Amino acid sequence: MAISNRLPTRMLVVVLLCLLLAWGAIPVSAATHTVTDEATLITAVTNAVAGDTIEISAGITIQLTSNLPAISANGVTVNGNGATIKGGTNIRIFTIASGGNVTINSLMMQNGNCSSSCPNESQAGGGILNDRGTVTINDSTFSGNSANTGGGVIYNYSFITPASLTITNSTFSGNLARNGGGIFSSGANASLTITGSTFSGNSTTGGSGGAINNSGGTLTITDSTFSGNSANSSGGAIRSGDGMLTITNSTFSGNSATTSGGGIYNSDETLTITNSTFSGNSATTSGGGIFNNQSNSSPVTLKNTLVGNSTTGGNCAGTLLSNGTAYNLADDGSCGANFTQ
Repeated sequence: MAISNRLPTRMLVVVLLCLLLAWGAIPVSAATHTVTDEATLITAVTNAVAGDTIEISAGITIQLTSNLPAISANGVTVNGNGATIKGGTNIRIFTIASGGNVTINSLMMQNGNCSSSCPNESQAGGGILNDRGTVTINDSTFSGNSANTGGGVIYNYSFITPASLTITNSTFSGNLARNGGGIFSSGANASLTITGSTFSGNSTTGGSGGAINNSGGTLTITDSTFSGNSANSSGGAIRSGDGMLTITNSTFSGNSATTSGGGIYNSDETLTITNSTFSGNSATTSGGGIFNNQSNSSPVTLKNTLVGNSTTGGNCAGTLLSNGTAYNLADDGSCGANFTQ
């Protein structure tokens, strides 16, 4: 009699447990995928789901022989531990699909390339394609990456659906694309935030934005350095248009453009620069430091900023305003009345 009374109780417990699992009341533990070579990296990227971690063995080098699958899960972390992943001709390193949310830590990415036939955007984003997802990059290094159209390293793309890219304490050097040698961020709903990072020696093959090309979205730069970047058109370091650009506590030196805006070329965008320095930049035509091209009333304001020693093109071109009680300095008269010579 006692045994028969226990059976319904046990069955009830089993049913309740099944229901709780189905409703998600009992969380399933996130998995950690250990990577030691290309094969295990492919497996990890293929199988990663929300909350998982891809743990790459410290210091190893992985040479990709094919494109990795896209990551679409929400909340995947890639811990590089100082390892290096190399791409190759038409081999992009990471693709983040729409809705994906990925954090990349302490990883070196080299020689990713999209010249004709990468997945999705076939000629853009040699290192990373962020196709309407959310990407966070910390303490990472990108070198020798290239793309035929936009974003030698990263193409951050939004079309209606937002795309978000956040970069902290990272280095971009020697990367190449037609537009945005380092990063091309495109779309009104694309946001790009850069903090404590360095862009050096990045370039374009025939377009604009040697380090960054921002088209229509929001770009925020803090505590960062841009040096020796070049554009075979406008915006030696940055070309930005039809959106919003905010720069704080940053330095632009030795950047060059074959037309205008050796440091920055701004077109029809709200631009605010605070506590920053532009030194030794050059442009063949005008605006060695800053070029402002406005066909509407979007303001360009500067505060506590120095623009000097532009080797060609003068320091500034276009109308530049002061933000409140500003202390802006220049060593020629091209920046206007709001600068003290």
